[in-house]
Amino acid sequence: MNIKHYLYSEFNLSLKDIPEFASAPATLDAVSLQLPVGVYTTFRTFPGSRVLRLNDHFRRLENSMALIGGDLRIKDGEFRKVIADLFRNSGFDLARIRISINQNASSGFDCFFIVDKLLTPTPMNYANGVEVITRQLHRDNAEAKVTQFIKSTDELRKLITGSINEILMVDDDGNFLEGLSSNIFCVKDDVVYTADAGVLPGITRSTIIELIQKRGYSIDFNGYPLQNIHTLDELFLTSTTRSVLPVVSVDGHRIGTGKPGAFAQQLLTDYEGFITQNLEPIE
Repeated sequence: MNIKHYLYSEFNLSLKDIPEFASAPATLDAVSLQLPVGVYTTFRTFPGSRVLRLNDHFRRLENSMALIGGDLRIKDGEFRKVIADLFRNSGFDLARIRISINQNASSGFDCFFIVDKLLTPTPMNYANGVEVITRQLHRDNAEAKVTQFIKSTDELRKLITGSINEILMVDDDGNFLEGLSSNIFCVKDDVVYTADAGVLPGITRSTIIELIQKRGYSIDFNGYPLQNIHTLDELFLTSTTRSVLPVVSVDGHRIGTGKPGAFAQQLLTDYEGFITQNLEPIE
């Protein structure tokens, strides 16, 4: 893992010392737990030192900061240069990169760039689908991607182990919201359900919605009721590292046939095509 700390002030990034960690962090989330509370975004690299929709990640950082009362205006070229240098020196062929930003008490913003080896679901996960569990939970400020959410769900995330790929959040009325690090799509009778209110507007999610609409499917922007999961044809997750990942079991209850559905597989192919057409150099 490679970590750099910069002060961002007057549209310039200046290198600063990395704060001492109480314990050596082994994951991106472990780093976030020891940094000041702020906003963050996470993305991945692709072969050829390329990225997907990186400017959209910058805009989300700005929007998240605005939602918690800050005024962040990212100079894209400055940030891209730091990311490119950090990735180049990381030694990783493919990486997962997180930018975490908090408002500095004296001036500007503290910006932490963290590069870690990319880990994605296995080919078997896509071929066989994954299992998930649910918890009644919601974000306090759903549209802001803040590290406080990582801190508040740290103990819960320890349940993501073994065969459990994700924890899905359900609102007070028993409807699906989103995963801890993913968005949820449910399919029933050619209608796709994905909650719009009370969820983080994922960047991958927005692309998937466009692809669904291109296929002519109707989208209902309400969360599907958990109590009706036995009626679903398919359920899948989307995120930067998961792409389109089929779910075959929720809380031990089988989804559809218990195997990945045709629609999720079609969308995964569509999304891979979108990636191929829209990749860009880091800088």
